[in-house]
Amino acid sequence: MSNESSSEPQWAAYAAIDWADREHVWNMQPAENGPCESGKVEQTPEAIEIWASQLATRFNGRPIAVALEQSRGPSLRHARSGYSGPQNSDQAIS
Repeated sequence: MSNESSSEPQWAAYAAIDWADREHVWNMQPAENGPCESGKVEQTPEAIEIWASQLATRFNGRPIAVALEQSRGPSLRHARSGYSGPQNSDQAIS
């Protein structure tokens, strides 16, 4: 029996972010089995906005599953800035 209303989104990519004070390290695996990618993004709202906008453009606005390591601070507020989507940390930022 299928329950389409609770089905998993079709993720464009899976990302993990290690949030830090000055810069954040990320790893990402595109869902289409491309190579795993990694990089860093500066700890400013502007740098995070540019990085997130580039991902949104690259994946045509499709949702990206994000795992965020955070011990403290307002990282989710910055990560969600300007984007609609789930507000629960157990869900994806889209």
